[in-house]
Amino acid sequence: MGRGGGKNGLISAISDFLSTPLHGVKEYHISIVANSEDQAKTSFDEIRTVLMDNKRNKTGKTPKAPYEVSKAKIINRATKSVIRYNTSNTKTKDGGREGCVIFDEIHYFFGPEMVNVKRGGLGKKKIEERFI
Repeated sequence: MGRGGGKNGLISAISDFLSTPLHGVKEYHISIVANSEDQAKTSFDEIRTVLMDNKRNKTGKTPKAPYEVSKAKIINRATKSVIRYNTSNTKTKDGGREGCVIFDEIHYFFGPEMVNVKRGGLGKKKIEERFI
């Protein structure tokens, strides 16, 4: 998908859905990976904003809301699925247990190392997904 095609909106919608009971996989962790933190946070922040605006995050006033939301991760309380964002630094990203890895702006990656590291964490869930 090219520039302006709604790539981040698609990433946000897919990530949110895959973390829910509708997807049907518990502890289905999702990583959104990009070269820069700002780019990696774009879709994450969209999801976070929608959850906060629609009062779907756990607070003192909404203790039974379906999500725990912080600036670093989003946890679906029913499935224990976690949505995170990551930069493309391979030295700190090994050992992930993701069910889904989304590579945003992959054409900017300096080599295949990050893709290989993140792909290595897949396969620990019955359904694994990669989006490039």
